[in-house]
Amino acid sequence: FFSCNEKEEFVSESLSDYMPLAVGKYITYRIDSLVFPNFGRATEVHKYQVKHQIEALTNDNLGNPMYKVYRYLRDSAGTQPWAAAGSYFITPLDDQVETAEDNLRVIKLHLPLRDGYTWKGNRYLPTDPLGPIYNFSNDDNMADWDFTYDGNASSFSYGGNNYSNVFTVEQVDESF
Repeated sequence: FFSCNEKEEFVSESLSDYMPLAVGKYITYRIDSLVFPNFGRATEVHKYQVKHQIEALTNDNLGNPMYKVYRYLRDSAGTQPWAAAGSYFITPLDDQVETAEDNLRVIKLHLPLRDGYTWKGNRYLPTDPLGPIYNFSNDDNMADWDFTYDGNASSFSYGGNNYSNVFTVEQVDESF
């Protein structure tokens, strides 16, 4: 009896190919939010522009490079000046990219980059991470939520711009 002991090794692109980070880089986009004031008795649409700008490169407590990102907001038409609206950190590691905001750390991307790959992106979150901020409780454990790549790298077009090698990350607890 003969058997083959060869193993095929999956080689993935670097995460930095999909999230190029550098001080001074920024992204600006428009957001439309549906808000339910008065305990859902009314609806409002809030529109504004958001800018995320990498302001500094530093190190985390383990010596890993960490980028500080500032968030800015202004009106949807872009006629008002930018107003500061918080900050967060991005830490690129060898096999994953983490973000941390308000001491809540999430794994946004993880190797290998391939269709169907799943990881626990919220694994570092406490049991009730939004409890101190909002007066409600999530009835399940967010740390168990699955993040999944939905499809392989593909092309995407929006606003007359074409983007290649785009991955979609689904962040779902449950779906029906």
